[in-house]
Amino acid sequence: MLSRYQSYRNQMGTGDLLLFRGTSPVSWAIRAITGGDVNHAAMILRIDEYLEGRVMQMGAVARGFYPTPLSDALVHYTGKVWWLPLKQDYNPLRREMGRQALLKSGVKYDFKSLFKNALAHVSLDARQFLCSEAYQWIGYRAGLPKLVGYETKAMRPCELEMLGWCEDRIRIL
Repeated sequence: MLSRYQSYRNQMGTGDLLLFRGTSPVSWAIRAITGGDVNHAAMILRIDEYLEGRVMQMGAVARGFYPTPLSDALVHYTGKVWWLPLKQDYNPLRREMGRQALLKSGVKYDFKSLFKNALAHVSLDARQFLCSEAYQWIGYRAGLPKLVGYETKAMRPCELEMLGWCEDRIRIL
């Protein structure tokens, strides 16, 4: 089941993007409202100094924004998952992306904005996170280029590719 993931896991680095397309009613509703083909986003986090070879993901979910082992998430996930490697030009910013992500570990999920974001984009705010908002905010804080029109607006998962920070999608599940 995880053979696709296993074939790419050693190439994954901090700052790479993950996009998810779930099969649950909530996943379907998010895609229907946003018009996108994905409903969740997370960031790869490698902390090899402490967990050699372990690939972690950081994504805003109901319990908050925390690192979790990617393999654990994938083995229980029903749907499709894509890995989008950060472009090589941005490799010098990977460490800062990881630092910013870890500094925000524990931030609560922004349930209130989830519903507001269905109607119109909400403000980019790090006091609480939506999944795509976390990736966007971390990238901006690390020094990645801001997308015109989205400097202060939180993006939806299906919009993150517009940032232009990542290579094309590679399906891992």
